[in-house]
Amino acid sequence: MNEQQKVFTRQADLLLTVLNQQRHDWLNHVQVLLCLLQLGRVEEGTAYLRRITEKTHLESGIARINSPLLSVFLLTFNALHSKLQLEVEADHKVNLARLQVDANDLFHFVSDLVFTVMKHVREDQAEPASLLVSFQAAEETAVQLRFDLADGLPQSAKPDIRQIIGRVNGLGASVMTSIHSEAEWVAEFLFPCQT
Repeated sequence: MNEQQKVFTRQADLLLTVLNQQRHDWLNHVQVLLCLLQLGRVEEGTAYLRRITEKTHLESGIARINSPLLSVFLLTFNALHSKLQLEVEADHKVNLARLQVDANDLFHFVSDLVFTVMKHVREDQAEPASLLVSFQAAEETAVQLRFDLADGLPQSAKPDIRQIIGRVNGLGASVMTSIHSEAEWVAEFLFPCQT
């Protein structure tokens, strides 16, 4: 098998993994709804359906941030990784194509930071760690990118995290907040838009 075929096969395997996980999740949702309806718990079924609908709207917002690589990364991450789960919020006004930073550089910055957090999260908890990644439009001039890990990171993670955060100035962005403790980890950046 030549190298192109190997790459295609790996990509196809990943795609099938993601599709299988999504199908599994949807079948679980349908089963929960069916059980609630069979038990006559219509109000709970309605509330559950609203939560599913809200999650679907959030995923649609992620797909519309105008950065295909980053959208695919964020939308497929949870299906491919169990140690860290991403919760992603994207303001409907966010358009990453308007940023001064190159789309590939932004993708590498975000994915490197997420993978570094995943490398250092505590594994002694019943549930996987949850990292909130949010994109907010800061008027028409910038996009605010925030990472928030409620459980915090060990001090041993600082050098790796600092190295990635140190790249932000070279991307034309600035660090707004950086909190690193055992109880909380937050990093917030401001990426300017093109004028």
